[in-house]
Amino acid sequence: MNSLRIVMPITFLFFISDFNSCSVCSIVPICNVTAIIPIKSYSDAEADKAKILSENKGRSGLYTWKNLINGKRYIGSAENLTNRLTNYFSISYLKDQNKRYNSKIYRAILKYGFNNFSLEIILYCKIEDLLEREKHYIDLLIPEYNISLETGAPMRGRKHSKETLKKMSASQKALNRIGENHPMFGLTGQASPLYGRDKPEGSGRPSQQISVIDKKTNQTTTYDSMREAARALDLPRSSITDYFKQNQVKPYKGRYIFTKVG
Repeated sequence: MNSLRIVMPITFLFFISDFNSCSVCSIVPICNVTAIIPIKSYSDAEADKAKILSENKGRSGLYTWKNLINGKRYIGSAENLTNRLTNYFSISYLKDQNKRYNSKIYRAILKYGFNNFSLEIILYCKIEDLLEREKHYIDLLIPEYNISLETGAPMRGRKHSKETLKKMSASQKALNRIGENHPMFGLTGQASPLYGRDKPEGSGRPSQQISVIDKKTNQTTTYDSMREAARALDLPRSSITDYFKQNQVKPYKGRYIFTKVG
C-alpha cells in the first residue's frame, strides 16, 4: 500500500536590513507556523544588555521580547531603539510604569528576569513607517504580552476623564515614596534612568498635563507630564517645552500638536 504524505504550509519571513527602509525579501508558504528571521537576535537579554544598546543606537525599528519559559511575545516599535530599550533595563522604570498602566510585558520581565527573555530586532525602518509595520506584525503574530492589539503607546487614542484624572492624582499622593520606597532610591550616575537627560520640568513644581494630537493617526492622548509624553513618543522633552515657549501652532515635525490640560 502506498503511504500518503501530507505537506503542511509554513510561512518563513526573510528581511532585508536597511537603516532607511524596511522591506520583506520573500514570503514562502510552507506550514501553519509563522517563523520570523530577525535581523538581530539576542538569546539572553541580561547578558547581552551592552551589546543590545550599542548595536541599535540611533536606529528606528521594530523589536520583540520573547519569554523563554512560556514562549509568549511582545512586539513594539521605537523611533530610537536604544532610548526605548534603556527604559526596559531600568527596574525602577518598569515598576513605576507597571503601576500606571498594568503592563503585561513589564510585569513579566519583573517576574521572570531578563535572563529568561530573548530580544529580537525584527527590522529597521523609517520613522514614518513604524506604526504600519508594527500593526502588520502584531496582526500576524498576535503577541500575548501586548495590552492592546492596536499599535502605539498604551494610552494612545484614549483621553482620561476629569474624574479619572482626580483619582489618578489622589492615588499618587497616597503612595509612600519616601526613602527606600522611592523608585529612584539609591540610583545615581549611569544607574539612574535620568542619566544624561534634562532636569524634570519645573524643577519640583507640579507637572503640567498635556494632550497630544497625532495628525497621522487622528488620535488624541493625554499625558500626566511633558516628560511622560516625550518618553512615550520617543522625543526630546525640550522639543515639547520649546513648542509651548514659542507658542507654536503648526504640528511638531508636521505630526504632533501639543496642548496644555487645565
